Amino acid sequence: MQYVEGLKRMIDKQFEQGKREKEQQEQEIAGLFGTDRLEIHLFGKVQGVGFREFVRKTASELGVRGFVRNADNFVEIVAEGAKKDLEKLLEPCLKGPVHARVEKHTAKWKNGTGEFSTFQIQH
Repeated sequence: MQYVEGLKRMIDKQFEQGKREKEQQEQEIAGLFGTDRLEIHLFGKVQGVGFREFVRKTASELGVRGFVRNADNFVEIVAEGAKKDLEKLLEPCLKGPVHARVEKHTAKWKNGTGEFSTFQIQH
């Protein structure tokens, strides 16, 4: 029984070490690309009004990479690029296309991961 417990502890330590190494690797990759990451959730009249295409077009014009998608009751945007470009993306997203009405939003800044090559609409 002690042998099994010892194996479990060893596996747990290896798992935690692997997680730390992966996080460090993601940070190093982000440093190489010099990117930031902005995660936005937009609530209100944001679905069925062309919001995703509006965001895709705006992000593509800015050279920002990532995705936009509809969630249960909000639009989710995950974008990576230069901070100045992400700030330029945020402003129009808070207004949206002509028939949209953003009532509430959340925005979280993080380190970029470099995982995106384009900006796409996810379904």
